[in-house]
Amino acid sequence: MNVTVRPGTPTDVEALVAFDLVAHDDRARAESITRWCRDGSALVAELGGTPVGYCALEYTFFEQGFVGMLYVAESARRTGIGTALLTAARAACTTRNRNPMASDGGVARSWAVRLRRGVGGVRACRRRPRCSALRAIARA
Repeated sequence: MNVTVRPGTPTDVEALVAFDLVAHDDRARAESITRWCRDGSALVAELGGTPVGYCALEYTFFEQGFVGMLYVAESARRTGIGTALLTAARAACTTRNRNPMASDGGVARSWAVRLRRGVGGVRACRRRPRCSALRAIARA
């Protein structure tokens, strides 16, 4: 299986929304996909030229690389697509340590933990910030 990961473009939006089951019923999700593809935040994984996954690498968390979304089509799950996307996000990350954080939505999910460990260097964002300044912001 030959996975290709490339930057997303506005022409990818229709295909990404088509396999993202949440985007079918969630207009905000579809708008986010559109924004990520338009502003260069999206990375798209393809198998045989067909998009089967995407992630959004953003810099909205204290200007640090942050994987705010990772989605793989149901038919392509458990095939290495998520690993390929996180590996590409790590390589594309422009922050000083080139070590993007993964969103905290799946921190407790064992598959998400295994995926991040397999990529190496992609760490989970903790729900409780260690730094007192971050804790103050989180409480505000």
